[in-house]
Amino acid sequence: MPQTLREVMDVFWQYKGIPAELPDYVIQNLNPSMPLRPYQGEALARLFWYFNGFQGRVRPAHLLFHIATGSGKTLIMAASILKLYE
Repeated sequence: MPQTLREVMDVFWQYKGIPAELPDYVIQNLNPSMPLRPYQGEALARLFWYFNGFQGRVRPAHLLFHIATGSGKTLIMAASILKLYE
């Protein structure tokens, strides 16, 4: 039985699938010379799904991206800001 939000999302992602397409306003406002890596797109898709489709969402949301150094967290943060500013 999943215990954490990540485990819940992993199960949901595996069995139901979360759309991985990002909104055009995010893609158009990020630096075109720095395309998103697959794991960055997945992280953003999970973030967007959490805000738009997760019925167990806690308000206010306190989320953390646990990603290695040098993996492009700044780009993920820029896209997250675009989502939150929307």
